[in-house]
Amino acid sequence: MQTYQANGIEMLDWLVAVDPCDDCQANADAGPYTVDDFPDLPAHPRCRCASSPNVASLTGTPDTSDQTSEPEATGEEE
Repeated sequence: MQTYQANGIEMLDWLVAVDPCDDCQANADAGPYTVDDFPDLPAHPRCRCASSPNVASLTGTPDTSDQTSEPEATGEEE
């Protein structure tokens, strides 16, 4: 968690593996978490879950909300 904090990451998601146990699914459903409140990993023996920065909470990421239109033509032939 120190690496996340050192890089300015404030919110994390709990990523579940395929076919997660009930406890791990509950951890994923309860997120996102602050770095300080993130549950312990691994949650149990043979846990395959992971943590990941919560993309929606990152600042400085490009705004892609208006990318439904066609890209502008560059005037170059393809």
